[in-house]
Amino acid sequence: MAYADRYVAEAPDLDVVGKIPDAWRGPMSLRWVLVHLVEEYARHLGHADLLREQIDGRVTGRLTRGGRVRTLTATTASHGGGGSPVRFRR
Repeated sequence: MAYADRYVAEAPDLDVVGKIPDAWRGPMSLRWVLVHLVEEYARHLGHADLLREQIDGRVTGRLTRGGRVRTLTATTASHGGGGSPVRFRR
Protein backbone atom coordinates (compact mmCIF):
# COMPACT_ATOMS: atom_id res chain seq x y z
CA MET A 1 0.00 0.00 0.00
CA ALA A 2 2.78 2.42 0.82
CA TYR A 3 4.22 2.04 -2.69
CA ALA A 4 0.83 2.64 -4.32
CA ASP A 5 0.14 5.67 -2.11
CA ARG A 6 3.56 7.11 -2.94
CA TYR A 7 3.11 6.40 -6.68
CA VAL A 8 -0.25 8.22 -6.79
CA ALA A 9 1.05 11.13 -4.71
CA GLU A 10 4.14 11.58 -6.90
CA ALA A 11 2.43 11.15 -10.28
CA PRO A 12 2.55 14.38 -12.31
CA ASP A 13 -1.13 13.94 -13.24
CA LEU A 14 -3.83 11.29 -13.59
CA ASP A 15 -3.15 10.83 -17.30
CA VAL A 16 0.10 8.92 -16.65
CA VAL A 17 -0.06 5.68 -18.65
CA GLY A 18 1.35 2.35 -17.47
CA LYS A 19 4.45 0.90 -19.16
CA ILE A 20 2.87 -2.49 -19.94
CA PRO A 21 -0.47 -2.30 -21.78
CA ASP A 22 -3.27 -4.63 -20.75
CA ALA A 23 -3.92 -7.42 -23.27
CA TRP A 24 -7.63 -6.48 -23.59
CA ARG A 25 -7.80 -2.80 -22.72
CA GLY A 26 -4.50 -1.57 -24.10
CA PRO A 27 -2.69 1.28 -22.32
CA MET A 28 -4.38 2.34 -19.09
CA SER A 29 -4.04 5.67 -17.33
CA LEU A 30 -3.70 6.18 -13.61
CA ARG A 31 -7.12 7.85 -13.76
CA TRP A 32 -8.69 4.68 -15.23
CA VAL A 33 -7.06 2.48 -12.56
CA LEU A 34 -8.24 4.70 -9.68
CA VAL A 35 -11.80 4.93 -11.04
CA HIS A 36 -11.85 1.15 -11.53
CA LEU A 37 -10.71 0.64 -7.91
CA VAL A 38 -13.52 2.88 -6.65
CA GLU A 39 -16.08 0.98 -8.78
CA GLU A 40 -14.89 -2.40 -7.54
CA TYR A 41 -14.77 -1.22 -3.92
CA ALA A 42 -18.35 0.08 -4.17
CA ARG A 43 -19.54 -3.16 -5.77
CA HIS A 44 -18.02 -5.29 -3.02
CA LEU A 45 -19.40 -3.00 -0.31
CA GLY A 46 -22.84 -3.48 -1.82
CA HIS A 47 -22.43 -7.25 -1.75
CA ALA A 48 -21.22 -7.14 1.86
CA ASP A 49 -24.22 -4.98 2.79
CA LEU A 50 -26.64 -7.50 1.27
CA LEU A 51 -24.97 -10.32 3.20
CA ARG A 52 -25.14 -8.31 6.42
CA GLU A 53 -28.85 -7.65 5.85
CA GLN A 54 -29.45 -11.38 5.47
CA ILE A 55 -27.57 -12.11 8.71
CA ASP A 56 -28.95 -9.44 11.03
CA GLY A 57 -32.21 -8.48 9.31
CA ARG A 58 -31.52 -4.74 9.45
CA VAL A 59 -32.67 -2.75 6.44
CA THR A 60 -30.84 -0.19 4.36
CA GLY A 61 -32.24 2.99 2.78
CA ARG A 62 -31.95 3.14 -1.00
CA LEU A 63 -32.31 6.11 -3.34
CA THR A 64 -34.87 5.89 -6.11
CA ARG A 65 -34.59 7.64 -9.46
CA GLY A 66 -36.47 10.65 -8.09
CA GLY A 67 -33.92 11.00 -5.30
CA ARG A 68 -36.38 9.90 -2.58
CA VAL A 69 -35.15 7.47 0.02
CA ARG A 70 -37.22 4.34 0.41
CA THR A 71 -36.47 1.53 2.79
CA LEU A 72 -36.28 -2.02 1.52
CA THR A 73 -36.84 -5.05 3.67
CA ALA A 74 -33.84 -7.36 4.07
CA THR A 75 -35.44 -9.99 1.86
CA THR A 76 -36.33 -7.64 -0.98
CA ALA A 77 -32.99 -5.80 -0.77
CA SER A 78 -31.18 -9.01 -1.65
CA HIS A 79 -33.61 -9.89 -4.46
CA GLY A 80 -31.36 -10.66 -7.40
CA GLY A 81 -34.01 -10.89 -10.09
CA GLY A 82 -36.41 -13.63 -11.01
CA GLY A 83 -39.23 -14.73 -8.75
CA SER A 84 -41.41 -12.16 -7.02
CA PRO A 85 -40.94 -8.44 -7.71
CA VAL A 86 -39.24 -6.13 -5.23
CA ARG A 87 -41.77 -4.42 -2.93
CA PHE A 88 -40.98 -1.04 -1.38
CA ARG A 89 -41.99 -0.18 2.15
CA ARG A 90 -42.46 3.52 2.94
